[in-house]
Amino acid sequence: MSDRTPQPGDADFPIEEGATVAPMLLGIPAGGLIRLWSSPEESALYSVDEEGYEELAVLIGSGAIARTFPVNGRSQEAGMFHDESGLLLVQNGEPVEVDQDTAADGDTEMPEFGTSIFTLNPAGEEQAQDDPWAELEETVTQVVVDSFARGELVVVEPLGYTPDGDALVENPYVLIGLAQQEDGTIHVLVEGSPAPAKSEIWPPSDDPRGATLTAPADEDAVNVTGSLAIDAVKEWGVGPWDLIITYVDPAEAFGAGEAEQPPADED
Repeated sequence: MSDRTPQPGDADFPIEEGATVAPMLLGIPAGGLIRLWSSPEESALYSVDEEGYEELAVLIGSGAIARTFPVNGRSQEAGMFHDESGLLLVQNGEPVEVDQDTAADGDTEMPEFGTSIFTLNPAGEEQAQDDPWAELEETVTQVVVDSFARGELVVVEPLGYTPDGDALVENPYVLIGLAQQEDGTIHVLVEGSPAPAKSEIWPPSDDPRGATLTAPADEDAVNVTGSLAIDAVKEWGVGPWDLIITYVDPAEAFGAGEAEQPPADED
């Protein structure tokens, strides 16, 4: 018996052909929950069963999930959601075998990838398990490791955020990337805006609108990126499920001159 997950087009696929599915931006899983956005103003929080949650958490940031069309080199992970059944369809990066009987000779189309199916249920924040903030730190760190390997920068930011009237920054963010120094060495760069004011791990900043930390790109520097990011986020007045990850291709976003950022050496 095969344990293959049914794919779109299969007779046993759980969503009927022609059913309406809607594209959704994927938040960062934390505490067994994930937020989906149909727009910056419209979102909902869902729980995921334990087995499915573990798979979804691993897929986030891995590079396997389909993304929004890049705008200025920036994109976000997305899936398709069937509201009636609560099923979320997410590309998982696993190649789908081509039917050799129907494939045209010399077919050079890009390979298709498999779809993972997750059952979601509407949830409230009180249903969160363990420590969502601690899990976010670990997830962001792993996303950074995977993104650096692809030559990407990572931005952690809120979606659907309404700043306070006296906020110094309208759109807060934490950017994490690799930057080449004048002497040719590669450093990990973490930029927070606004500058964290209550943090015990961020040093004081002369400019309350933002702060930038750099350190030689070794394993220790990479492993602290999640802690730095979430420590800054906690001062924005948002919850763990109000965040989304934006992936930045530096060549597209800033020009080829700043794109020469080799991944950190973890040996």
